[in-house]
Amino acid sequence: MKRKIYDDLLRWKSSKKKKCLFIQGARQVGKTYIIDEFAAENYPANKIIKMDFIIQKDMNRFFEGDLSPAAVMRRVSGDIRFRNIDFKDDPDNPYFIFLDECQECENAIIALKAFSMQSELYHVIASGSLLGVALKREFSGSYPVGYVQHLSMYPMNFEEFLWAFGYNDRFIEQLLQSDSVTDSTHEVLADLFRKYIVIGGMPEAVETFIDTQNYDAVYTVQSDLRTGYIQDIRKYGESETMKIKIQRCFESIPAHLKEQNKRFMYKRVEKNGRSRMFDHALDWLYDAGLVIYCDNLKTLKQPLSSYTEEDSFKLFLLDPGVLMSMFPPEKRYHVLSGSEDIDIGGIYENAVACILATAKKNNKLAYMNMEQQLDLDFVMESNDVITILEVKSGDSLKSSSLKKFLKMNPDFDGKVIKLSNKLASDEAVVKNKTFYRFALELQHTTSVY
Repeated sequence: MKRKIYDDLLRWKSSKKKKCLFIQGARQVGKTYIIDEFAAENYPANKIIKMDFIIQKDMNRFFEGDLSPAAVMRRVSGDIRFRNIDFKDDPDNPYFIFLDECQECENAIIALKAFSMQSELYHVIASGSLLGVALKREFSGSYPVGYVQHLSMYPMNFEEFLWAFGYNDRFIEQLLQSDSVTDSTHEVLADLFRKYIVIGGMPEAVETFIDTQNYDAVYTVQSDLRTGYIQDIRKYGESETMKIKIQRCFESIPAHLKEQNKRFMYKRVEKNGRSRMFDHALDWLYDAGLVIYCDNLKTLKQPLSSYTEEDSFKLFLLDPGVLMSMFPPEKRYHVLSGSEDIDIGGIYENAVACILATAKKNNKLAYMNMEQQLDLDFVMESNDVITILEVKSGDSLKSSSLKKFLKMNPDFDGKVIKLSNKLASDEAVVKNKTFYRFALELQHTTSVY
């Protein structure tokens, strides 16, 4: 399936001052698939060297002792598995080296500095699902600072989701160039956005639905993914106690998002829970790329990151479909049918959080919860402009929080956007946008945000 990150890989390949490329992302977001596809389409087969340090653990030996490219390649050339590789150094025909799950081989990470210094001969991409966790927990060597370019990969965003369903760039561009849509087009796109919430952006889940049109089959894929995340926690958690805490925090996210006040509260994870008991567990989930933080702001001043409330935040899951699979099955049908449900608000907020994180390539978002029952769902900043987002999952577009905020701040000169599934005219200072239009405007190449 078509992914936006492919264009990033092409730009990396064509760059003159090339560094080794580190691609990070959660399990099953499509890292290995897209790198394999990129290699096959841009390099001759006899120049592609792939090592998977989980499946082929013995390949660690290639990175023992002398870590110079010449020494490493000499060891590789002696392995029968690479008998078809042309081991002739040629700047006009460089090697493509793919180090998959490289968090399992610390010396391979250290060696990236030397490979970057000979980038005319070696184009190297390293990837891993738990690089952030591994590097923070146990990395004892010299990390190649300044010799590695980092790239984050996320689940498919809504635009990529539409591509998978057969909607091309021309359709999307025509939609964004028009200020209005027909009722029939709106219904189709609103339905596709609801499907996106339920199916999510994990490539296997999307492909499964396209092949089967069966939500139960999608749920099976999502359940397997969650099982994989739990297995990762049990494998890479620092201690038995920490593993339990990480799992409890992960599994508590749906319960938090069901509440009127969606702020993450440690007492919802464990009776009498405190920050010091769970802060390392939450750090682990963040480093693993499984969660998105949304920090509470003290005030609407820029940069927003300088005005966050300590230990006050909402926590969202990396993929709307994976979150959906953690709710009872009937919630899936409530979302798909657009029916009113008090729990759906948090599910829609999670979807918007995923849209923002993938567009901004940042798992740190912001919101604002003030006294007098004033809650601004999301706050963004771009080009010195602050934008407030209100998420409305039901039929009613009334917002007491926005009304109160605008009354208290008549001189606010930023943007105010209300997101919903409805086609509605703009209000005095509030722009009404459908979820699908906002997602496409934010994620399209010519983003207006």
